Amino acid sequence: MNKISFTIYLLMLVTLQNLYAQTTTVTFVNTGAMNVSSGGVNGVALYVPDAMRQLSVSGRDVEIVHNGITELGGNFYHDAISNVFKVDVNSTVTTSTGKFRFVKDRGINRTIATQSVGINTFDRGLYYIAFPNIEIETNDSIIIPGKMGIDATTLKRVSSKTGQMVLRSDVITDAKGTNAYDASLRITGAGLSAGVVDLGAVVVERDMSIYRPDVSTSQLFGFATPFKNTQLSGYFAGNWLRRPLHNGTFDHTTYVYGNKNTDPADGVIDVDQYVYRAAETLVPAQAYLIKPRPKGFDYSTLQASNGLWYTGEANPSLYDKGKFYFAGKVYTVTPYREQLFADDILYSNTINTSGSNLANTVNLLIGNSYTCPIPTKLLAQNMENSGLTFSPYIYVYPAGATTYLPLSISGTGNSIVVSDVSEIPAMSIFMVRLAKNNVQNGTFTIGKSMQRHADVAHNNPQTVKAAETVSKTNSSKITNQVILRVSPVGNDNIYDVAAIGLREDASKGSDDYDMAKAYINDNNIFQLYTLSSTGSKLTSNGLPLTTDTVKLVFEPSVAGGEYKLTAAYAETLETDGLWIYDKKLDKWTDIKADGSFTFSTTATDASDRFYLLFNSPDIHKDQDSNSLHLYYGDNNLIVRQLSKSDIGSTITLYDPRGRQMHATQVTTYPNMNIPVQYLLPGVYLVHLKGEKNGIAKFIKQ
Repeated sequence: MNKISFTIYLLMLVTLQNLYAQTTTVTFVNTGAMNVSSGGVNGVALYVPDAMRQLSVSGRDVEIVHNGITELGGNFYHDAISNVFKVDVNSTVTTSTGKFRFVKDRGINRTIATQSVGINTFDRGLYYIAFPNIEIETNDSIIIPGKMGIDATTLKRVSSKTGQMVLRSDVITDAKGTNAYDASLRITGAGLSAGVVDLGAVVVERDMSIYRPDVSTSQLFGFATPFKNTQLSGYFAGNWLRRPLHNGTFDHTTYVYGNKNTDPADGVIDVDQYVYRAAETLVPAQAYLIKPRPKGFDYSTLQASNGLWYTGEANPSLYDKGKFYFAGKVYTVTPYREQLFADDILYSNTINTSGSNLANTVNLLIGNSYTCPIPTKLLAQNMENSGLTFSPYIYVYPAGATTYLPLSISGTGNSIVVSDVSEIPAMSIFMVRLAKNNVQNGTFTIGKSMQRHADVAHNNPQTVKAAETVSKTNSSKITNQVILRVSPVGNDNIYDVAAIGLREDASKGSDDYDMAKAYINDNNIFQLYTLSSTGSKLTSNGLPLTTDTVKLVFEPSVAGGEYKLTAAYAETLETDGLWIYDKKLDKWTDIKADGSFTFSTTATDASDRFYLLFNSPDIHKDQDSNSLHLYYGDNNLIVRQLSKSDIGSTITLYDPRGRQMHATQVTTYPNMNIPVQYLLPGVYLVHLKGEKNGIAKFIKQ
């Protein structure tokens, strides 16, 4: 076919629908040349129509095997419930071998988008476009909206044209909330970057506006460059950029937050952890941490000594960017062409301990430098098949998180999933750990064949489901589990989480359900975790079914502020309920019923401020009585400020489950000492009943 209008193209598809109404598959094969020339309506557009949608819905499949050349002078509208161009069964390699060429200079942006479906509701995880080889024979930009996903076997410029494919990052408010979506691109052709993608042919955006804090804190944003040997750190001018370094055997990273601090500890991060030269080239698969300036920051206060001299811009407000646009030009720095990182191998590490046990845990910190997510399930399977022994979780650093979130990859139904992350988003970072006390001999490799399109936001990659999302085998329904999430009031996109699971075979000490907190000693950020009976900081804490009380630690930031704590999965608890006790306010909140708890903090607040209770006696709800004045210490309970009229009244002690432990009569005043031994950690209640009533609580640490 030499020249054919897009209306005839659609007509052929509809005709095929009628001709093959009794068949399972309808295939349109193009082995020649088809030209949808510019001019006419919309420029002209190529529209993959609802006819393909209807066939797919009715149980049939429409696919285009594209082994020829199609030239398009307008926009591409994708409204089909299919991948358009045929892909093989594993959905990673386009069966078509032809060329799809964008042609003609119209002087305006061209788009690959939807028309009738609406991009906000489009599910790219199912209906991405599996293009064959893409060629750009135009100086126009090809815009890919934030929720669109496409494949390209190769992506090349021809005829000396300068057009670029722009992968948009869009903040979209819909039924899921306010989330940021990055356009998803897989380069499926085999080879090195330069062989499959031309220099400068791809522009990548990253929106960070929704993560910017209201006050100056050390909120960090995990980032991995999608480019190879070209991207300069100057893109982040005005924002600190940290670089966690490989500083041990087998690429071990000790300071995973880039917070190395030499002795004596002076509170200042060492300079080699910072990327402080704007001309420094970032490295693919290296994990970086950006510290965004807060909203309303006055960039005119930055001095030349902070590195902004390199960018050459005189107007400080130009550094106040909510979206970074990686296009080979950094302010007034000499432009260059970016090389999209599309090598077959993202990361490879061969470990051989020569028959000896690995002496120490090894942290492997990796950045997903591709422009498409990597499923955590495939990552877990790759870990299992590597020949190496890993700790059974993946630490993910989703955008907006204040700390790394561990994700269980156990195949059992009792696994605690701290953050049910189904994908490592593009340009995000994660960590896996080689387990010590094991002989290690194998190779851990991550390649682009593991990429999968997914309808997820990069700031909210998790869809709260059951643990089978990342399990190697199916898991049973989650029970007796709660995931706690804390965020500043007004910005749910900045958060930290902790999880608690009540398990029949768990212990109060260390067990297989526990996952250590990837802790950072930094009072500029807020952190949430629980404490084991031995004082270990845990993001995931497995406890016996009979557990009454758990200490919940919230470390406030130096800036303080208003925070909201929410409890997911609370409905799965088979206990009396879930209550949170605030020591500072001496207040109980039924968080299972209310769903959330709001509180104020200052930098001086005690970190062990909160307790969670799973069983609450009715007397806990009696807050109208006069308060007692108690002191507990050294196995003695002292009731203070009693009066003569209290003589003969009954003092009753209740354990955290509401069971009566001890009862005695008041014999002395104003203070009475009551020996109480062998108390387990928890919240205890003391009740005075007589001529006057009183109630008070104390906590056994």
